[in-house]
Amino acid sequence: MTPFKTAAAAALLFIPLTATAGGLPAPVATVDAVDVVETRFVVTMSDGSVRQGEDLVGAVLTMGLPDATQAQIRIDGVETDPKDPEIVLYDFSARPAAGGDWQNLCNPDSYGVRKGFPMRGTLDEHVEYHPEAPGFSLTCVGGVQAKCVRWGYKPWLPDAADGVPMLDLYRTCMRMARADYCGEGQGTTRNGTMIDLYDVAGIQKRETDTTVPFEAAWNTHGAVCVRHTRIPQNITLEELARSCPRLAASLGDTCDEGAEGALMYNRSRTDL
Repeated sequence: MTPFKTAAAAALLFIPLTATAGGLPAPVATVDAVDVVETRFVVTMSDGSVRQGEDLVGAVLTMGLPDATQAQIRIDGVETDPKDPEIVLYDFSARPAAGGDWQNLCNPDSYGVRKGFPMRGTLDEHVEYHPEAPGFSLTCVGGVQAKCVRWGYKPWLPDAADGVPMLDLYRTCMRMARADYCGEGQGTTRNGTMIDLYDVAGIQKRETDTTVPFEAAWNTHGAVCVRHTRIPQNITLEELARSCPRLAASLGDTCDEGAEGALMYNRSRTDL
């Protein structure tokens, strides 16, 4: 099953019961609220207790999707991200709300990992992240939202170095990772394409030498300038000039790390 983003959570349907000392089921507490804190589900129960982490294994949520349909999402496992102890990863299964077979929600990433996590807020029609929006999203580790968080661009953190808002770096990362040059939500990359990204705050640093060509400079609006497109089979510089007039004068060999207003840069190979 392919990863998808949810518009909102409708309800948490089931949380496994705990047992009393005598072995009988404890009184059933209902769900008062489902919240997302960073990458964690935090569930407040009617008896005032709070459940999170492994307490939620087996829980099933009914999710409202952007196309106005619903799906059930089951939490099958919870673990700390081995690459970052601040991130919680979940095993998710999904099926239509009407029932059916459970399937893994996430496709494998390049390492074969099929996990994901929730994020507060949603994406708009231009694939810009809005943490203040109602509801939450689910993202899989093979998707751009999760990749940018795991690269260190955590939108809930305070400003990065030199006062650069972390939310701006996160939004910029999403544009860069998808090769969304015009910033309108149209990605032009190809899954599995290697890139070297680095930023003005020093969260990610350049790892390649100058033999890997400079591709583009980026901010929250998309590319500030483009030296070469990542996947010419998807879009060339000439096609980009026509489809995104604001970039027409900022394409080609004049594009470099001195681009004004850039928050992030990347390099990519040209022999793909």
